[in-house]
Amino acid sequence: VNEHVVYAIGWQNIYSDEKDIIYINYDYNPIESSNDLITEFIDSLCHLNDPIVYFHNMSGFDGIFILKWAKDNGIGEKVKILSRNTLILKINIDKVEFRDSFRIMPNSLDNLAKSLLNESKLDFDHGSINSIDECIKMKDEVIKYLD
Repeated sequence: VNEHVVYAIGWQNIYSDEKDIIYINYDYNPIESSNDLITEFIDSLCHLNDPIVYFHNMSGFDGIFILKWAKDNGIGEKVKILSRNTLILKINIDKVEFRDSFRIMPNSLDNLAKSLLNESKLDFDHGSINSIDECIKMKDEVIKYLD
């Protein structure tokens, strides 16, 4: 079955130097490994005080993984969603809040990096990864992209 999986995820606290990049630990089923990765990601946020996590274009991609993870882990009743016109604006799971930065700043990440940081976003061809084996081979490149 061809199914998208999360193979890497990271976060950085804008108020400190604290950050974490988590990469898939593929020991068995890629879907279960992806699920474990999201669990580890959410667990890594729980020590922060009421964290707000921004995903760019959450409605079109990242939010789907978060919602599927919550459903698959039986915590769907803990999820609160704020949406408008089928677009996910915000997802709350316990004390972690996920927001869509694209709804606040509707521009590409590259254009935002250029205008806000005076630098370009690193380029990475996500479409070049078509298997879990390719994910493992490209780990260093993916981590550099996320860092």
